[in-house]
Amino acid sequence: MDDSAVGGYNFTLMTVANWGFDLFLDHTEDGYRATVTQSPAGDAWAAFTLPFKPREQHAMIQQLLVDAGEDEPRRNDQFRLARDLGGRLFEAILHGPLRECWQESWRRAYAERATLHVRLRLGDSPSLHMLPWEYLYDVTRDEFLALSAHTPLTRFQERSHQPLPVDLEPPLRVLVVMAGPEGYPPLPVGREWRNLVDTVDHLAADRRVLLNDWRGPPCSIYSDVCASRNTMCSISLASASMTRRPRMGC
Repeated sequence: MDDSAVGGYNFTLMTVANWGFDLFLDHTEDGYRATVTQSPAGDAWAAFTLPFKPREQHAMIQQLLVDAGEDEPRRNDQFRLARDLGGRLFEAILHGPLRECWQESWRRAYAERATLHVRLRLGDSPSLHMLPWEYLYDVTRDEFLALSAHTPLTRFQERSHQPLPVDLEPPLRVLVVMAGPEGYPPLPVGREWRNLVDTVDHLAADRRVLLNDWRGPPCSIYSDVCASRNTMCSISLASASMTRRPRMGC
């Protein structure tokens, strides 16, 4: 088969300070294409097809969104469904040269005890934005990427224009919400918090920015923080997004 129709994989080196797995997904004239633009193991690309029909995907998500309560068999069924959903999506995207790039990137990051940040950038295709990326599941390692302390997952949407700056009277109050999924090893939220503080400490010293950290249910304090006059509330998720196991859709 012509390599140009399958994909490519280029080896490169990366410093420990730049551990990141940047994946760009788009719909082109030739179909769907996934491209690793930066990783510890270099760049790679491959064509792919969507793993679900819209109706099938909708039905699976609806099952995951149902609150199983204390029904343990149903909770287990939801967990298996989440693994199936995320596993099919993972296998569809990360195959061929992308799989090689992913495996080598993960191996290097693990060897250096570094965190491999998975960053998804999606093109304009609505079908890509509808996919449940937070359920990505690596069957080989038996883990959800977003629930692993080794592979925090974030996604970005391409912007058609640059938003204009917002005028406000300092200080800017930033509410940092830290996740702590039940049933999984603790996430390194302390380290994430220290990294954030170190990044903006010069602004905090001048009282241009005030940081507030929250590690519990956030709804109870949103109104208090956001009601502050002459301020803007910015919410930052420091780590993984899903909060319970196995009720992955909640």
